[in-house]
Amino acid sequence: MFSFRTTGLLDQEDLVLKSGRLGLVCNDSAWYPDRGEYLYETLSRERRLSTVFHTGNPFPCTDVFEHSISVRDAGSILSGECRGEIENIDALIIDIQDTGIRYHANTEILFGILKKVSEYGMNIPVYIIDRMNPAGRQVEGTPLKKAFETGSCMEGLPHRHGLTAGELANMFHIETGAGFPLHVISYMAPGSNRELMPWSIPPSTDFHGLFTSAMYCGQYLWKATNVSCGEGTGRDYEYFGAPFMKILQEFNGKNGNKGWNSTDNPLCDDGVYLRWTCFVPEYGRYCGERCFGFQLLPKPDAPYHSLAHNLKIIRFIRENLADFRFLEEQTETGYRLIDILAGDETVTGYLEGNTGWTDMREHIKSEEQKWMRKAKKYLLYGESPWRVKQL
Repeated sequence: MFSFRTTGLLDQEDLVLKSGRLGLVCNDSAWYPDRGEYLYETLSRERRLSTVFHTGNPFPCTDVFEHSISVRDAGSILSGECRGEIENIDALIIDIQDTGIRYHANTEILFGILKKVSEYGMNIPVYIIDRMNPAGRQVEGTPLKKAFETGSCMEGLPHRHGLTAGELANMFHIETGAGFPLHVISYMAPGSNRELMPWSIPPSTDFHGLFTSAMYCGQYLWKATNVSCGEGTGRDYEYFGAPFMKILQEFNGKNGNKGWNSTDNPLCDDGVYLRWTCFVPEYGRYCGERCFGFQLLPKPDAPYHSLAHNLKIIRFIRENLADFRFLEEQTETGYRLIDILAGDETVTGYLEGNTGWTDMREHIKSEEQKWMRKAKKYLLYGESPWRVKQL
């Protein structure tokens, strides 16, 4: 059973929402300007809330709970630690801001929870309070191959998918044949937080705003290398660099190169400017060390394919700097982190110099077109996903 609701959660007439024991998965973004409070405050006051599963930072207002409510990390659902608490509720509400990127924690939590409810064979209704995708309808990259699928991600999802959380849940429901009832509350419903930009309240501590949504898809791949993605600077995924990248200062202006943003430069892209800079992370990789690298500055109204650009940057750094490394530690799947994030042997083959850019570009183009055709059957809103044609 599936339904798409155009009235807000608090206006639903479902008996289970009025008198049942409710579980709520949410984070700081579950705040509503019309009420001036978090959803868990509203449900707690009306004494319908049994368990809160939080993602990311601890809640700021848990002291408002006036009766016994269990507060757990959402990761405990994925690990199976709190199966008993899931089985003790009558309905599950999920109210988290997704980011539009398959390897962001919120996407993994969404899929992981839906998968656990399905695996448990539970028939409890799941309500998704939908939100706008901060990365919009733009699609980037290739689908996750089965070999690289993790327990909290789904085969076939590209790097940047262009769907909302409700549409992702709809896809899961259809693709897996899940037996539980799924109800999606439209982000246009009265009483929603549609008055807020989708990045007004950061969905995670490293996802700061509009620029982040445009950069995250490609820049996150640095996590699988010994280059910093700007963590600890307040400009995560806009900066990237490392102490050993200082040598690139000597590269600029040589061999006829007119600058990092000249069309003959291998790092040039029509969608952004590259600004040579240095930064000192306050935490994370190279904490307290001076890193040399770049800031990505979007060009106004210019299309930008973050994944394609960063694949070329990573390959350039790998080929020109002897100190560059992919992290070689094996994940629980037996693969390196770069294999999991790339999710496709062709992508890692390009990064390691085994595939040329022309073949890589055509592969990305073909797979994006396939995904856009497939995604149409999951759409709940009018605008269709689209891709950048100028790769």
